Amino acid sequence: MERRDPGAPLKPAGRISTRHFAAALRKVRAMDVAQQIALVDEIKITQPNLLASCLVQAQLGADQNTVGFLLNILLVCYQSMHASGLHWPPITTDEQERQMARMVGSVNFTEDLRDSTAADVARSQYVAAHPEQPLLAFVLGECGA
Repeated sequence: MERRDPGAPLKPAGRISTRHFAAALRKVRAMDVAQQIALVDEIKITQPNLLASCLVQAQLGADQNTVGFLLNILLVCYQSMHASGLHWPPITTDEQERQMARMVGSVNFTEDLRDSTAADVARSQYVAAHPEQPLLAFVLGECGA
């Protein structure tokens, strides 16, 4: 947790800074297809569950553009993790499901609120409490949320 001033509430200290994210985004956008494939091969070894979660979408009926969209998000997120310089243990499917359920629960909660101000506050609290805010902002932005 991080506190900039003693009177401020605690804020989660992310492991991926905005600087790490920005560098990763630039790097992925500059990659050619061969470099992207090499990065996917690395992800297959170090984060196989994340890669599988994207690739299985084709078997579930997603079209090629959707799978490509998901892979692009994965490449940027993975490159951001790499840029942080930290060792990331493999992210399990259980953890992915837990985080997706948390996000869906948050969205459903805010959509059920009749007071738009309260809904905005709830959404802001969710974002502020997220440990990897640059990645969350990127994913939501890419999804048009």
